[in-house]
Amino acid sequence: MLFTMEKTLTLSSMENARLIVKGEHFTNNLKGVSIIENFADMGNKEGYAAIVLDGNVSYLRDCIARVKNSGFYGIITKNPSDEMAEICAELNLTLIGIPQSCHCHRIVEQIADAILKIYSERAELMYKAYDEFCSTDTEGEENSGTTVDDIADMLGTRIVTYYENGRIGSAGGFKPESARVAELGEENDGRSIIKIGEQIMKGYILPFRVIGKTLGRLFIQVEEERELDDFEKSAIKILMLSVTLKSTKSMAVDEIELRLKNDLVSDLLSGSYSSERSAVLRAKDIGWNIEKPFIVATMHADAAVKNINKAIRINRALREGMNAIMDDMLGSEQSHIIGITGDVVNVLWPYDSEKSYTANADDIRQAFERLYEENKEYLELSSYSGGIGGKTNGAGDIRKSYNDAVNAMKYGVMTGGINKTYDMNGLGLYKLIIRMGSREEMESFIPNNLRRLIEYDSASKNVLVNTLDVFLQCDCNITKAASVLDIHYKSLVYRISRIKEIMELDTLDGDVRLEIQLAFKILHIMNSMNQ
Repeated sequence: MLFTMEKTLTLSSMENARLIVKGEHFTNNLKGVSIIENFADMGNKEGYAAIVLDGNVSYLRDCIARVKNSGFYGIITKNPSDEMAEICAELNLTLIGIPQSCHCHRIVEQIADAILKIYSERAELMYKAYDEFCSTDTEGEENSGTTVDDIADMLGTRIVTYYENGRIGSAGGFKPESARVAELGEENDGRSIIKIGEQIMKGYILPFRVIGKTLGRLFIQVEEERELDDFEKSAIKILMLSVTLKSTKSMAVDEIELRLKNDLVSDLLSGSYSSERSAVLRAKDIGWNIEKPFIVATMHADAAVKNINKAIRINRALREGMNAIMDDMLGSEQSHIIGITGDVVNVLWPYDSEKSYTANADDIRQAFERLYEENKEYLELSSYSGGIGGKTNGAGDIRKSYNDAVNAMKYGVMTGGINKTYDMNGLGLYKLIIRMGSREEMESFIPNNLRRLIEYDSASKNVLVNTLDVFLQCDCNITKAASVLDIHYKSLVYRISRIKEIMELDTLDGDVRLEIQLAFKILHIMNSMNQ
């Protein structure tokens, strides 16, 4: 939405006009137009187009220099001389020649109309934005036509809005190469430098502040050869004010809705509701259908929370990030059921009946890994761990699926480490052990012969116990186990013989071997529980 010296060539009154010199402000926005009859006193005409009625004057160089110094972006004149063209080229001033038959006052009228129309459209756009954002009637706001594309078109530049974590909310005037903005610093002239993908852009950053908090930023690209005029700067200030007012209003509504959603998720996971029917109705009130199949999944992002502001930032970033990932993977047709408590993310993941449970679980693993990778630097996350429960067949199964997810994460980390997401099916034999429940029940599965070896070996730092564990893990292969233990195979043969003697065993095959291996897995879990 600009009118420039270049666009004057498209006017009907400029038929058969020709560009003779393309000056430095050829594509800059014009503020007005002025007919010059007297070169003596032109005043400040920054951003104007000059229509020179008579270019055949004495002291031509001095006259054109005065045009340049007054701030004119270019000259339109009839049959300009070669000398005028040379002078304009030296001064980097646009020069357009028109035929003798052209009517200069008609040119002035059309240029003024075009500029007035643009200013009128800009004002209308800003008033529209203000009315929409400040209206107390929230109905229909989601269908409003005011977008960053309109503002980008109005300013004739590129615009990006992005959150505190750098994730892009919207862009106008171009398609971003990446989903995130990286701020690289500031130029001496006050312009900021950002990077989107491999694209470097320079311009001005304005923060979105609501109730003293910065929620995001607006970036307006302004390159060195272009500056925003006073109207544009005022328009941007009005826009930022209107966005802030709208954000404050919508934030209050969002906070209430968010509290309702978090409370419902918490009650569903803990089973704290009077009846399944009441839970279903509460969910419908906020647009959720919890009667369809889900898989409950939980993820703990390990963040060193030092203060309340960082805790709020983590909570907001994890929620926004999880929503964006689920939009990408599942579509945005319906709201996603997500509960965030501190740095713990709980999700009711819709079960895709066209996929197996394993395939659904793999999707959740991918989502949690993406959430961690996309936020670990911004939120200073050191690690994460996740758990996946079973498929639900109604609201009544949600609590059980959640408990399975928590146990899968807890015991999965014990046996497989961090930065992974575990499901109960993937824990194999450990799933059976977890189902045992109490520590006392687990201990009851440790056979007496292994207890004797543990008691005998405690004085020698469990050398024999560790030897037996490794030997069984290596499928009773002497050579392989000796290599793992880094001892001579004869030493291992002696140790195995001594182990059998203490445990009063003739063989380590069959059911005896299975019983001892199961006992070792129980011991590993119990040791992890003690840490």
